[in-house]
Amino acid sequence: MFIANSILSEGISARASDIHIEPKAGLDIAERRKPQDGSMARDMGDEQAETLIDCGNQSFGMIIFVGQTGSGKSTSVYSLLSQIDTETRSLMSVEDPVEYRIPSANQQQVNEKAGVTFNALLKSSVRQDPDIPYGREGRNKGAREGGCRLHQKTHQERTAAPKGQEAH
Repeated sequence: MFIANSILSEGISARASDIHIEPKAGLDIAERRKPQDGSMARDMGDEQAETLIDCGNQSFGMIIFVGQTGSGKSTSVYSLLSQIDTETRSLMSVEDPVEYRIPSANQQQVNEKAGVTFNALLKSSVRQDPDIPYGREGRNKGAREGGCRLHQKTHQERTAAPKGQEAH
């Protein structure tokens, strides 16, 4: 807890745009040939939760949740999104699939077969100028680049990316 608090405090004090942390989760970091399942405690203290909510209420910036399948990315990001007053701020999402419904949010689902692609929905979202865009999931380079363009043209973005695909 102390280490996480120190890292976040130092990042906030330094006005850092991002903080990168590589959790080990009891995995063999030298093993790259076979998949590994790891786990780690996901409990967040009140202070960390408040810091995350404060970051989420900013009118600028980008928040990225990264982790393995089943690590709680979607639950974490939807918990943060549920704290937003969608009556006074516009929340628009591009998702594949929509996992949780958020009242008063404009949630758009990707449908590749119908030609409704992640990138097409991102372009459409930029034109509508949402206060808070949310893109899920940036599984390929084009989708990640589209998410960065969306972030540059709007106020703030939240996203969830599978572990290992967040920075290519």
